[in-house]
Amino acid sequence: MRHALHTRWIPDEKLEEWLREDSYPLDLTSFALNIHGKAIARIITREKCVVACTEEAAQLYLLAGADKIAYIVNTGTVAVPGQTVLEVIGDAYSLHKAWRVAQTLIAVFSGIATRTRRFVDLIRKHSSKTVLATTRKTMPGLRPLYIKSVIAGGGTPHRLGLYDSILVFPNHKRLIKYNDVKELVRLIKQVFPEKPVTIEAKSVEEAIEIIDAGADAVQLDKLPPSKVKVIVHYIKQKRQSTKIIVAGNIGLDNIEEYARLEPDIIVSSAPYYGKPIDITTTIEMI
Repeated sequence: MRHALHTRWIPDEKLEEWLREDSYPLDLTSFALNIHGKAIARIITREKCVVACTEEAAQLYLLAGADKIAYIVNTGTVAVPGQTVLEVIGDAYSLHKAWRVAQTLIAVFSGIATRTRRFVDLIRKHSSKTVLATTRKTMPGLRPLYIKSVIAGGGTPHRLGLYDSILVFPNHKRLIKYNDVKELVRLIKQVFPEKPVTIEAKSVEEAIEIIDAGADAVQLDKLPPSKVKVIVHYIKQKRQSTKIIVAGNIGLDNIEEYARLEPDIIVSSAPYYGKPIDITTTIEMI
């Protein structure tokens, strides 16, 4: 059975749309130079990285008219500088159609996978139980590739979408008439008894109220480590099973401070933002 990360997470129709955006109706340069004939394209990384989305990049080449994938380094593999991560054979004109789109895809999402791995490695220095989770702050239409890249780097999605979990924010509370947190938890459980209930807290007092109300998890938003420590101690003292999630303004500069406290989950969008991996493509006749 193929590893799920080694399959394509984006349908062909979307990949074809990306190709059309870059090359429809004509690659003017290749057409003017009458570039044709059997050729080989190699995508090569110039830096160490966790590879991501080579499967989608390979399919872009095939959809552009390439003959076959000669070599592929699958998503989740660590590549070293100078290593070829994808090799494709086909007509030179077809290879040029897919070149830039495929290279950009691998560069951007390998960047996300690599940054995710850095975050996970920093957490593991202090905690074996804490999970790194990333947010829903993804570019529209690309969420599957963000998620694929995060998993490749050793993280997990915090929420796939509004449809997969219950997370009560202050904006929700402002729109309902129930001020009692216990009543809020009871009402949600009445509608979705099998779903865990997470409620966001912006202070120690609010977090304790949520824990005492029987929520399955409390999400601590932008609380400094000193206050998170108080809540961790409170849960241990009470022997509660409430999960602690810390979120908000967490990056490479401060994640270790939070990891030392061993919360259940650390949530961050930071792996999404940063430089793409330095990658190049060579195309030559064979």
